[in-house]
Amino acid sequence: MWFTYTILSVLALGIGYTLFKFPALHNQNRFASTFWSNLVSSVIVGVIILFFSPSSLTLITTNVVWFSLLWGLVFSLNMFFYISALKEMYANVLFPIASAISTVFVVGVGFLFLSDTVSFMKLAGIMVILAFVYLLNKKGGKIVLNKNLSFYFLGIVITSFFVKYFQKVLIDLSGDPIAVMLPEYISASLFAFIFGYIFYKKNFMTALIKKQEIKSGTIIAVPLFVGAYFLVSALNIGELSQVFAIHPVYVVVVTLLTSLFFKEKLGFKKLLIILGIVVGIILIKIG
Repeated sequence: MWFTYTILSVLALGIGYTLFKFPALHNQNRFASTFWSNLVSSVIVGVIILFFSPSSLTLITTNVVWFSLLWGLVFSLNMFFYISALKEMYANVLFPIASAISTVFVVGVGFLFLSDTVSFMKLAGIMVILAFVYLLNKKGGKIVLNKNLSFYFLGIVITSFFVKYFQKVLIDLSGDPIAVMLPEYISASLFAFIFGYIFYKKNFMTALIKKQEIKSGTIIAVPLFVGAYFLVSALNIGELSQVFAIHPVYVVVVTLLTSLFFKEKLGFKKLLIILGIVVGIILIKIG
């Protein structure tokens, strides 16, 4: 069952991350879109609890709330960095690179600070990822990264790590995905609102009630919620290494969908490079 849940999560998250293109393409306020996405997700969870799982409320402990606040903080920032980067880079380039570098970062932190072992398979995966990331982002003999993109990538890598870390803590605290997701999404929408107001003031409040921002946030929220639900469900019954050995394949879904619906360029060479990055990620996960 964990395998089925993981595959469903991969498909749903691939669709959700593809839809990040909407606020980027239409130059929408990134915090407004993030706010509505998280708020709609929290409403979905609330409806599920109200009609199908009222007992989940008893599992929302004080510790769950505190770690949900931390998760919401880094998740809101993570979405902001992704949407910002998509204004300057194709999704079928951004997501493979971001996923690959984040995976290498997680392995490095585990080795340096959490006493994790680094096997030959993990080292091989790291080398494969670095090689293919270089090939994917190489143009005219130079790596194409400006200051903004470098900042966004750094933000994506760091926040992606903490999103996974706090998610694991919350899973350990409560075995109920719904009980975890409600405070998570409420927290994420709260921080998106706070950051939006701090950085944009009145412009944010104006953007917040625009139909485009509400529509984009709602469209993004549905597949991301479904993907998150199946991911947490998979982690509850399967081993972490099993689930995340398959999970990074969502970048292939993003690559294919953005090429199909947003007409992003995807040649045979780029497709092979992206598949190579996925292979490197899987080597690390199973190593």
